[in-house]
Amino acid sequence: MYKSVFEMSADRVAFVSNLFSRKTPAVLTDASPVRTVFESFSRVPVDAVLAQEHLKEILARLKTRHGFALTAADESRIRAIYLTFAREGVLNFSSSYMSPGYSGLMTLTDRAGKNWSFLAAKENYDRVRAMHEKNLIVPLVGDFGGSKALRMAGQYLKDHGAVLNVFYLSNVEDYIGGVWPQYVSNIASFPMDAASVLVRWHIGQQNTIASMNDFVRTGRQR
Repeated sequence: MYKSVFEMSADRVAFVSNLFSRKTPAVLTDASPVRTVFESFSRVPVDAVLAQEHLKEILARLKTRHGFALTAADESRIRAIYLTFAREGVLNFSSSYMSPGYSGLMTLTDRAGKNWSFLAAKENYDRVRAMHEKNLIVPLVGDFGGSKALRMAGQYLKDHGAVLNVFYLSNVEDYIGGVWPQYVSNIASFPMDAASVLVRWHIGQQNTIASMNDFVRTGRQR
């Protein structure tokens, strides 16, 4: 769904409009500061007709342009996720536990005051969109503790003589449960080197950057 929205959106203002199903305020241009973009869209109500039009285009792109054989359950899930963005709006996102909100994520800065988000500037957005159009960003859906998704990704890297540099896990480990050994084994199947790292996050704690090699060695002892 997200990839389709990128393809539909020639610039970052159009991206926000298409993702949240809101008409673009006349005051905005592709050069508008990111805070101005979100503040302006926050005053625009959701357009239910626009949301349905976007859903049709998203599904058509996935099925026709990209050739995905979506099941009825797939389509239902995509509709639910897309309409969540329309319902929540651009400032808050209460459907995700302890989320800072979409605009919060896109307007955060580092300690030097620099915003690195893909919506921070035209050149940021253009670069990420170009990667999507070249299929250099590939969405995968799978079970981290299962037998296929991670191992197939690892095999792809091996087949192309590559190593996994960074694996951002978010808080997925909160849901691993009783399949922890299989999960660690899946991580271990990736080609890695001494610089390969995991970026892990746990609710109420700071992000943790950990060596993949150390994680595999100690994780098997958990």
